[in-house]
Order: sequence, then C-alpha cells, then structure tokens
Amino acid sequence: MFEGAEACVTPMLEFDEAVCHPHNVEHGTFVDVDGLVQPGVAPRFSRTPGGIKRSAPATGEHTDEVLNELGLDSIQIAELRSQSVVR
Repeated sequence: MFEGAEACVTPMLEFDEAVCHPHNVEHGTFVDVDGLVQPGVAPRFSRTPGGIKRSAPATGEHTDEVLNELGLDSIQIAELRSQSVVR
C-alpha cells in the first residue's frame, strides 16, 4: 500500500513475525539467550556496547517475592494461585 510513497511506516508484527523480519534479522535486533529469543540490548553505542548478562526469568520465577514486597502474605498468594491469577 505504501510502496513508492514518501511516508514513514512500518508493519505491525506479532513477536514471531518480528523475529524473522528481514530488517530485524539484518540488524540483529533479537538475540537467543539460553534458548529464549528476546530483544537485544538497546540503544546500542559503538564505544560502550551493552550485553545480556543472564537469561530472562522463567514465568512466575519471582512471583512470591514481588507479591511479598507488595504486602501480600502466603495465604493471599495461594488464593491468587488457586484462582489462576498468578503462577
């Protein structure tokens, strides 16, 4: 639709599509860390490049800690789990 037009546009992509999009592949936008594809470090600077130091946490890995910090006790957290609100 925008071919040949002087307009700044980009497609709206699902994550799996974005990972495979030629522009993102060419620029190394996504990286694989321990088998998990995720966005790479941004912004990137030539003299001070960033890097990913560890894998992303597993889903629910820090749930109890975060909810405790928010003031919930173990009974409240168990109730949220039983209702499938959190993992």
